[in-house]
Amino acid sequence: MDVLATSVVFFALLGQNVGLPLDNLAALVVTAFIAYSGWGILKDSMRTLLDASVDHETRDTIKSAILADPMVVGVRDLTGRNSGRYIFVEANVAMKQTDLAEATLVSDRIEARIRDLVPNVERVVIHPEPGERAWVRYAVPLDDLEGTISPHFGEAPYFALLDVGVKEGRLQRKEILANPTVGMEKQKGLRAAEMLLLHKPDVGVSRHSLTGKSPEYVLASAKVRMRTTDAATLADLVGTVEEEVV
Repeated sequence: MDVLATSVVFFALLGQNVGLPLDNLAALVVTAFIAYSGWGILKDSMRTLLDASVDHETRDTIKSAILADPMVVGVRDLTGRNSGRYIFVEANVAMKQTDLAEATLVSDRIEARIRDLVPNVERVVIHPEPGERAWVRYAVPLDDLEGTISPHFGEAPYFALLDVGVKEGRLQRKEILANPTVGMEKQKGLRAAEMLLLHKPDVGVSRHSLTGKSPEYVLASAKVRMRTTDAATLADLVGTVEEEVV
C-alpha cells in the first residue's frame, strides 16, 4: 500500500512538471488507499478484541478432523475463536462407550490431528460425552453384488454396510463398497479393516473367526465388535439380526 501511494505521488509530481494538474486526483487516490488500509487494520483489530469466531472453512476443517476419528460418533458443539493470530478450539464430542483413560487418548489424538491441519492453534479442549445412535452399523464382506457373504475378509471384493434401527429392529439403510485392497499382495485384511473404520461400523461380520488376526486388532481398537455368522447371504443375515433385535 505504501508503494502504491508513493507511486501516485511520484506521478502527480511528474505531471506537475509537464503542466498536468494531477494534485487533486492524486490526493483522492491516496485517501482511498489510506481508507482501505485503515479499514483492514480496524477489522482485524475488532475481530481480535471481540474474540471473533474462526471462518467457516477453518471450522469445517476442525470438524472434519474430529469426525475422522473412528471412536467419534458425532460433534454436538464446536467453538473456534481467534485471539490475535492464535486459534482456540473447544468441542463437545460424542464417543463410543469407553472408559476415561481411553477417552483421554482419543481426545489427545483428535488434538494432534487438528494441530496438523490448522496452523496457529494455541489450545484445544475436547469434552468427551457418551454417544448413542439410533442404528447399529454392520460391516459384511461380500463375494458379489448379489449379496453372497464371503468366507474371506481382506480378499472380499465388496463390503456391505447395513444400518439396523435400534428401536424398530429393521434394516434402514444398505450401502455396498468396493474393497480397494483386493489387489494388494500383503496386509489385505489390515488395510480393509482400516478402510472400514472410515465408515464407523459397530459390528464386523465374518464367516470365520478373526481372533488373533490383524483385522480384529484394528477393528477392536475402535470398539467394533466382531461376530461370526452361518448366513450365506445378506438377506439371511438381515433376517437373523432383525429377529435378535425384536
